[in-house]
Amino acid sequence: MGVGVRVFFVENEGRVKRISLKRFQSLIDSGQDVEPLPEYAGQRLRIAFVILEVEGRKPVAIERIDRGILKFDVTGRVDNSHERIQGSLAVGSLSWPLRESSEKKVIDARSRFAKKLITHEYSWRLTPDIEEAIERAIFIKKEPPLRLV
Repeated sequence: MGVGVRVFFVENEGRVKRISLKRFQSLIDSGQDVEPLPEYAGQRLRIAFVILEVEGRKPVAIERIDRGILKFDVTGRVDNSHERIQGSLAVGSLSWPLRESSEKKVIDARSRFAKKLITHEYSWRLTPDIEEAIERAIFIKKEPPLRLV
């Protein structure tokens, strides 16, 4: 048994569209050097990362579905400033011990606020319809994912 990953764009009308992991990574990493996706220009797009259990490179079960938001600029390229903010919030959501003050006790709520902001701005709720569409896309032979050109 092994582990596999599938990446899906979840469009506004709830349609799921698979994108290859390589293409997705190039969108995130390459910035201006990658071909834009003009159909998503200026949009905040829901993304689903599906972690799979695989046998012989074939998916047999979904382990979990992680969710995120990807923001595109007006040209259809990923807005990397949005990604940097999200990464900064992820680090900020970790609990760091504060040096205790002898004068008064301080409650450090920064990590709680960062977690709430991540949930509000960079995540979305997985509905049964979208989960079913993802399952169909994985377990029923469909069109191939978008590939890096």
